[in-house]
Amino acid sequence: MHRLAFLTLFSLVESIELTDIASSKLLIDKATGLQTPVTCTFEPVDAKYTCFPFMQAENKEPNIVGAEEPLTTGETITYSVVVVLLVCTAGVMSGLGVGLASIDQLSLEIDASNDPVVAKQAKTIFAVIDKFHWMLVTLLLCNAAAMEALPLALDKLVPAWAAIVCSVTGVLFFGEIIPQAMCTGPRQREIAVCMCPLVLCLMYLTCPISWPIAKLLDYLLGEHQLQRYNNKELQQLILLHTKKALEDMDSDHVPDDVDGIDNYGARVMTGALQIHSVNTVEVMTKMSKVDVLSMDEVLDKDLLKQFHEVGYSRIPISQSRTDNQIIAIFLTKSLVGYECCNETIREAFQRNKITLRPPIYFTPETSLALVAQTFKDGSSHMGVVCDRRDTATYLRDAADRILSEI
Repeated sequence: MHRLAFLTLFSLVESIELTDIASSKLLIDKATGLQTPVTCTFEPVDAKYTCFPFMQAENKEPNIVGAEEPLTTGETITYSVVVVLLVCTAGVMSGLGVGLASIDQLSLEIDASNDPVVAKQAKTIFAVIDKFHWMLVTLLLCNAAAMEALPLALDKLVPAWAAIVCSVTGVLFFGEIIPQAMCTGPRQREIAVCMCPLVLCLMYLTCPISWPIAKLLDYLLGEHQLQRYNNKELQQLILLHTKKALEDMDSDHVPDDVDGIDNYGARVMTGALQIHSVNTVEVMTKMSKVDVLSMDEVLDKDLLKQFHEVGYSRIPISQSRTDNQIIAIFLTKSLVGYECCNETIREAFQRNKITLRPPIYFTPETSLALVAQTFKDGSSHMGVVCDRRDTATYLRDAADRILSEI
């Protein structure tokens, strides 16, 4: 039946010039009513046609998708160099990111003020770390680019599993641990000075990406600020540098050129830092512990000897033995050249043989800074703390009046 169908087909298309396989297949399907694919061999127009109702597969080699030709020696060397460069780049960026961010700027400023060479180094370093977020984004961007490209290059040299293992171990040791240990070690400043020009160049090369991100960080987190200490922190810093504190530390962690501050010096410095926050009531001596002389006290040899033994430079003076109201301050240095004649302090003052000064009166909430400034004026170096401001005013006026009447 198929033979008859093809004979009929040949009689229909004998005078037709076939030029397209698809059109011939469509014509055969219409004539036979079959959907079987057909392979046709066409001769020139005047020749006869031979058609076969089946496909004849050609004998060709299979094409394996994804197969790659082996790398040449030159390509192997090129990819190896690229891998080494990527690992080194990742390591340098990682080490500089930690090293520059961990530089003690305050210590660098202190050293720069004492050494011109360090001052020149500090100028180079500060040119980079002052733009902290921009520097940080630039180094992280370059580090991420190098680490992401490393597995792609390794994949050309070794299998996928080996590429993963090599990239992880290579980045861990040569891209993280070793560079960061070097950039934060004893030669931190020297490395920073050498690499800061490179970092500054990378900052400007990547500025289309890194600069906007850095500005966004400045806006969201605030700009990086210099380290400074307040008074309480300075006090603790001084106490940490006392000889006693250094003796309690492990000797291996104490620099050889640090001797420590003696206890007296530490107390003086911490006291100076507290002068604005401490009030007079906190440091005053109570009247029960104060030796007070009256205006009627006789300046005999025993009293003069007592002055010499105690070594006081100023002694409070009251109006009488029964009254502890201090009206004057006796300057004992005025006794130099004084001849004892058994006269009272009042009489000696009237004869201008000794010096009495009116005291300065303070309230309990007066700060030591104001007290020191008042003493600096030179009117007196001894003050009296009164419980109220109006009391201080009254006593000041009373002392001035009494001394002027004597």
